[in-house]
This record gives sequence, structure tokens and C-alpha cells, in this order.
Amino acid sequence: MLDSGGGEIGVTNSAALLTLTGEISGSGPLTKTGAGTLTVTGPQDYDTLNVNVGTLNLNANLLNAVITHNGGRLNINDSVNGSTVNADSPGGA
Repeated sequence: MLDSGGGEIGVTNSAALLTLTGEISGSGPLTKTGAGTLTVTGPQDYDTLNVNVGTLNLNANLLNAVITHNGGRLNINDSVNGSTVNADSPGGA
């Protein structure tokens, strides 16, 4: 559960792969950092998702969130109904 301060998931090793299969929810932002790959699956419920570096595979149903891509790679493989995707750097979403 994310509080208003949010949370960060860092996958620091560029060869590392981390998969989260449970729901992450809350009012704060979730930020992905580190050069590795994070895969998120299943329904998700948080206001903001930030991708700063590395790869994020979003294999999840994410409703009404703001997704900000600040670097790295963002792969959206499921529904982001009502969400806004901001691709702020080359390498795009």
C-alpha cells in the first residue's frame, strides 16, 4: 500500500529481472528506478507511475493514472483506460 509519499522500486543491476504479481495500491506515486527490468502484472490502483531508468513492462490493468516516462523503456501490454501517458524523453513510451 502506497501512502501519499509514494514508493520506489529499484532494480539496480542491468541484468536483473523482477516481477511483481500482486496489486499495488494507494494514493502516492510509484517510481521505478535502476537499470534493470521490472514487470508489473495484474490489476493496479495508484495515481502516478514514474519510469526514470531501466525497463518497466506494464502487463497490468491500470485505471485513471498518470504515467510519466522520464527515461529508460516503458512497455504497455495491457489496459490503461482513463490513464495519461507522458513520454518526456527520447526512447519514448
